[in-house]
Amino acid sequence: MNFRKNKPTTKAHAEDTAHQAADYLRSHSADEMADDVRDKVGEMTDDVRDKVGEMTDDVRDKADKVVGTVREKSDEIGTHASAKINGVISGASQKVSDIGTAIRKHTTWNQSDKATLSDALERSEHYLEDQDVDGIRGGIETFIRRYPIPVLVISVVVSFILGRKIFR
Repeated sequence: MNFRKNKPTTKAHAEDTAHQAADYLRSHSADEMADDVRDKVGEMTDDVRDKVGEMTDDVRDKADKVVGTVREKSDEIGTHASAKINGVISGASQKVSDIGTAIRKHTTWNQSDKATLSDALERSEHYLEDQDVDGIRGGIETFIRRYPIPVLVISVVVSFILGRKIFR
């Protein structure tokens, strides 16, 4: 039996459909009709299950694409930021070198103080030249783990001084 929905109905078509329905009801027992309904429901359930599975796969694929795109963009941003920070570190290294040279040439300190300060600045310059962002971060982390209390005290003092300067 074939009942079609959304098909334009005419009087002849309506009569034909009514005859088909009547013939179906006369020729099938209640158990056979229940079996037919059960089969149709099973088919519809399978169709819905298949559609839901397809939709789930589509959503999963789209989510994987979005995650991949986000990963690529974050890698690009990280690489770009790391390159910029390395450039800043290189510039800072050059500035430290310039400060050391200026101290040697233009201060009236005694030679011992000049030598001590210029040596410290020179070591800082070489450290900044030799390290990248990850190396400097690792060094800072190690220093903080090794000396947590002094780092905390220095952080509080610097924060207090900056707060006083900013909010005057």
